[in-house]
Amino acid sequence: MIRLFKKYPKQTDAILLVSGFILGMNLMVILKLAGMQPQAYYADRAEFLPWLPTVISILIGGALVLVEYTFFERLYLRLTHWKALVIRLVTTAMIIVFGVLLVSVGREVLFENRTLGQSLTDAFAFIQTDMAVSLLIYMFLLSLLLNFFRQLGNHFGHGLIFNFITGRYSQVQEEHRTFMFIDLDNSTTLAEQLGHVKYSRFLKKCFHDLSEVLPRYEADVYQYVGDEVVLTWLTPAIQPHIDLFALYFDFEKRLQKEAPVYQEKFGVVPTFKASLHSGLVSITQVGRYRKELAYHGDVLNTASRVLALASTLRKTLLLTSPLAETIQRGTGYEVRFIDTLLLRGKRQKVDVFEVTKKTHTYSMGN
Repeated sequence: MIRLFKKYPKQTDAILLVSGFILGMNLMVILKLAGMQPQAYYADRAEFLPWLPTVISILIGGALVLVEYTFFERLYLRLTHWKALVIRLVTTAMIIVFGVLLVSVGREVLFENRTLGQSLTDAFAFIQTDMAVSLLIYMFLLSLLLNFFRQLGNHFGHGLIFNFITGRYSQVQEEHRTFMFIDLDNSTTLAEQLGHVKYSRFLKKCFHDLSEVLPRYEADVYQYVGDEVVLTWLTPAIQPHIDLFALYFDFEKRLQKEAPVYQEKFGVVPTFKASLHSGLVSITQVGRYRKELAYHGDVLNTASRVLALASTLRKTLLLTSPLAETIQRGTGYEVRFIDTLLLRGKRQKVDVFEVTKKTHTYSMGN
């Protein structure tokens, strides 16, 4: 399930929202009917009661998902938070009311052979009843609750929340993990050139573009530290089709594609450097009032030092020997041994390699 969150975040997000609506609506019906005969609650239409909540949930949940990814996402980029929030609440309320009206009209037209005019009259009369008002309020509050948990999952990561709920890392665990550190080039100069507000917008745009690339590589975002991002994978769980090294080059390609936007808004196109290293780390929950997962071990220190070396040597992607051996068995890349180096703060030397994409040349006969 965690892999699905990483690989198909929007799709699983949509499924969770619609499923939440289905469960919430059916729970309401169960509670309403507790101790009652169905006929007493739904008169002569009791046979349609079991599936009506599900139909309404799918219709309204699907509409909210559609609006979320076609409208709301852009809304928050253009307006202040409070203006966007008000528009979101009003739009959600309108979708819920329209959804209830549509289901009510459709039921009467399809199953009771009533005309469209009669059905509309009945539907508008229905939404003015106390039962309909309570239903609309319940659905509105349910949508707010589900959206809150969606935003919570998107903010912290669904996998992280799942691990907290299950208590997987309540005690210190040891795992073999791969880490990628991605860092902005010339960050100090850019921060001074753009100013702190514009620089923050610049970084937000960069990390947004990175997030568009990540799902294909099923990466966990461990930390955003200033102008640096730390990604991680559980090494034994990395699937054969996942090319970690391509992640960096796809991100680079994404930045080049967005170059006109960066140039127009900020007057500069960003470039990043990266390092890769893997090994055993300990992982546990830390903190009492604001808990988070923390990785500890020499692996992170080494990856950080290799990243600093990339800056010194003016290289874009550096990695260590275990990963270099893996990449040499693949295709599409050139691996060049840099040196066996004693990194700052370490006692043991590390073999460091540079990775670049191969440039294919073809003869006329091919």
